[in-house]
Amino acid sequence: MAAYELIRSDGCMVRGEIVAQKVHGIVRVFWPDGTPREVKGYDMNTPTGTHTTYDAEGQVIETIEYLAGQVIAVNGQPMPPIDAE
Repeated sequence: MAAYELIRSDGCMVRGEIVAQKVHGIVRVFWPDGTPREVKGYDMNTPTGTHTTYDAEGQVIETIEYLAGQVIAVNGQPMPPIDAE
């Protein structure tokens, strides 16, 4: 597992971990002033759990729930399953 930290072109800092060249674990994005902007979970590049987005004042503006890479809820509202074709 290798930790990474980078500054995006918008000035936000991203911190997370890479395993076998895949994002794994919690990824945290911070506004340029250090305030949290996003917290996301990944299981070997697959989104999992609750992804939370904050505004510049630190207030939650969006939550997305993932299960095995599929969106199951947005802001607490269930989403219909996507049928695999």
